[in-house]
Amino acid sequence: EARRFFKLALDARRALLGPCHPETLASINSLANLHLGAGEHDQAEALHRKAYDGRRASLGMLHPDTLISEMNVAIVLRYRKLYKYC
Repeated sequence: EARRFFKLALDARRALLGPCHPETLASINSLANLHLGAGEHDQAEALHRKAYDGRRASLGMLHPDTLISEMNVAIVLRYRKLYKYC
């Protein structure tokens, strides 16, 4: 049921704020963490990359949220044992 609420929040933020708003990207990040916790690494990676790309484009490379997203992508890659890409 948590997945449904995360998705509802994401859809609402995307509709109200736009796809690259920091709050929309935070919802993407939260949904990605939910997938990661459920062992759904492919979905988690795709969402973390989406959050990272959006944050990099809208906030810049050195913004703390962008750096957190970059680390989150590396964490998913570690879970997937793709160490050479971390």
